[in-house]
Amino acid sequence: ILRKLSDYDDPGQFLIIDEVHHFAANEFNKILNIQYKWFMGLSASVEDEREEIFEIRNKVPILYRFRLKDAIDRKIIPDFCWKIHPVSLDDNEQRNFESLTKSINETIGEIRKDDDAKSFARTLYNLDNFEFTTIQDIIQCIEIARLRGKIGELPPSLEVLQNLLIKRRFILHTSVPKIKLAINLAKRYADSSKCLIFTMDIESCENIANNLRNEVRYVDSIHSNLKQDEVKKRLEKFRREENGVFVAAKMLDEGVDIPDAEIGINVAASRTRLQLIQRMGRILRKDPKNPYKQPIFHHLVAIPRSHDRIEYEDDLMLLDNDSWIKDTAFKLGLVPIIEPIDQEIEFDKQWEKAAQLQRDLIKGGSAYSANIGTIKIEKIISSIPKKLRIELVNAIKEKFPDMTYYSDKDWIIFLRDFCIEKGVSTSHFDGPFWWVLELAERNPRKLIMILQKGGS
Repeated sequence: ILRKLSDYDDPGQFLIIDEVHHFAANEFNKILNIQYKWFMGLSASVEDEREEIFEIRNKVPILYRFRLKDAIDRKIIPDFCWKIHPVSLDDNEQRNFESLTKSINETIGEIRKDDDAKSFARTLYNLDNFEFTTIQDIIQCIEIARLRGKIGELPPSLEVLQNLLIKRRFILHTSVPKIKLAINLAKRYADSSKCLIFTMDIESCENIANNLRNEVRYVDSIHSNLKQDEVKKRLEKFRREENGVFVAAKMLDEGVDIPDAEIGINVAASRTRLQLIQRMGRILRKDPKNPYKQPIFHHLVAIPRSHDRIEYEDDLMLLDNDSWIKDTAFKLGLVPIIEPIDQEIEFDKQWEKAAQLQRDLIKGGSAYSANIGTIKIEKIISSIPKKLRIELVNAIKEKFPDMTYYSDKDWIIFLRDFCIEKGVSTSHFDGPFWWVLELAERNPRKLIMILQKGGS
């Protein structure tokens, strides 16, 4: 197709690219070598950083943004509810999790004495001298190696640690209680709605589908082991059904249109906001047959029990997830509903430990987030224009005169209303800003101090 298009000398074509966020990646750039006069890129992504990479790399200016929030506000897509379900591990998973935690801690001890690992880190950071003094140093080294395309060059001890961490995280992604909850939620909706379930792997996909087949009138599934014709056939059949459940392993993120699907259950881990938005988008199509459609998106998150933590690894994972969930909700103009939390998780205790670590790291100069990168308070605050910072401080004083603690919900609503009133982009308060809010312990007085000091 590219070769045929390149034969055209007349640049009078109108080039339209769907899912244009992919073109931030180098491997897709060749398509832009064809001649065109007008260009339109379409994406449901709310990730401003991908837009900026695309704009800089391809020298194509972004002239207009019509975001999901705009579509919700203008009723182009229906209002919807986002529910988050924290779920614990079962006893067997918890034992495996604890065993891996023990192995990880032992491996970390070995890495601290490993000359090959230290030599790799020195080369990676271009430093003459480097020592692994904290768990943070080791995990951050692996993450930076991944981002720089050096993951295949890890020395044996770091490679062992990486594999142990992946196995441990996979327990969270495929936990049995998450699957059981997904099955129970699907049963609740199956007779009256069309329900889509997103899974991480084929085994979980088939497990859920098989458990539902005895109790639900219509259930089907798709995954990468099926031929493309079979996938299309199953999708078409589900489109014709009035209700039922459709389970997929990594195959419903893009390019699927089922307008009357109104329930989404996300069992799969969403490592990026883009993945989450794409999955939400499967149930956000307007249904001509149902003008009163009110979609519900259930987001299932497995959390281990509080005593089985790896300092920094688990703390940062918890904070990362919290940050991008709040950031996504804010940019969509939503306030997610947090469902009741299993008491065994002791979430409040875990959260306080994670939040305290974060505050200590940032007070020390910077922290490192897998989703965001290096976090420096001065850089985050300085990215907000000075005039807007002053207006924000004044608005905080007016909205929260008693200067006490306020909830995430209060802050999401406040910042959303502030952006609307000032006519500014929500990108001024993207992912890293929620780390600043946590550093301020959601206290207006402390946030004002950070805004005034951090951007000076």
